[in-house]
Amino acid sequence: MNLLQKLTACIICTALLPACKDTENANNETEHEAITTVELLYSKNGAAADTLYYDDPDGDGGNPPVQMDSIILDTQTTYTLNIRLLNKTKNPVSDVTPTVVAQGTAHEMFILPAGVPITVNRTDKDASGFNLGLNSIWITGNTAATGTVRFKLMHKPVIKGPNDSPDKGHSDVDITLPVKLK
Repeated sequence: MNLLQKLTACIICTALLPACKDTENANNETEHEAITTVELLYSKNGAAADTLYYDDPDGDGGNPPVQMDSIILDTQTTYTLNIRLLNKTKNPVSDVTPTVVAQGTAHEMFILPAGVPITVNRTDKDASGFNLGLNSIWITGNTAATGTVRFKLMHKPVIKGPNDSPDKGHSDVDITLPVKLK
């Protein structure tokens, strides 16, 4: 093999290496595990957490969700919310949350209330100091109301910034739950 052939072979091999990522590596941005269930763990004033669910065990398409809880909150109250993401298509059930946290610089959970006076402050950050959004503080207004809250987990490798739109990237989760302030 002459020098030009060796150089060409080296360039081709180098170009192909990134396509051969280890699929078991949590930082592999090409691996996308299904998220079938979203657990919402709410607590107020240090009390025990209530758990609400959005559960669609067969994932997108197919059958409709088997559980979609309503969020019922008191007015003029501060809540802590922690979100857990599960894949129920695996046996045993797989907790996807640690993978999303490990890939935090490529993920962001948006929490979008509509029709209800709720202020959401996301409290967790990724390694770059940008919002991750799996943990938050909710402050409810002083007016009873009915509306919705949309939870939208966006996957955006390489393009995540400090003030992104909820439409930047592609969604790994996009659910809307009814909410009532009483």
